[in-house]
Amino acid sequence: SSVIKMINYDKVLEDLGEFGMWQKITLLLLWFPCMMAGAMVLIGSFTLLQPSEYRCKMEDCDVEEFRFEDFEKHWTLGELFPCSGNSSSHCSGGDEYCVFLKPIVLNGKCSANLTDEKVFCNSESEFAYKQFEMQKTVISEFNMVCDKTSELCRPIAE
Repeated sequence: SSVIKMINYDKVLEDLGEFGMWQKITLLLLWFPCMMAGAMVLIGSFTLLQPSEYRCKMEDCDVEEFRFEDFEKHWTLGELFPCSGNSSSHCSGGDEYCVFLKPIVLNGKCSANLTDEKVFCNSESEFAYKQFEMQKTVISEFNMVCDKTSELCRPIAE
């Protein structure tokens, strides 16, 4: 014959004790790694923010300390950057400012005319960034745009 035994949970809690100092310390020590992991994920939202508009230095046209807006005295954004707002076979969504049309240089100065030759920015290029939400991020500090965007994945893969 089976006997059904009723358990009094209040009595069990009295015997074990309530949520005391030991449980509080253990909980705090277990929450600490979770909080740090969450902070590490969240910090990437700020440090890895990519500027929305950037460009590389145009040889023979830009001065040493060039800025993103310097081209605007000769060309519009759409004239200089053929991939801007355009998706064709040689343009992908993230590369719209990595390709520009080469300006015609006359007597060592840039003219307002552009050739049909496309110039591709690479990791060796110097970059200027349009002012954005942050002064600097990891992306803008180390010029991780154009062909260097894969560098972001390297530490994770290694």
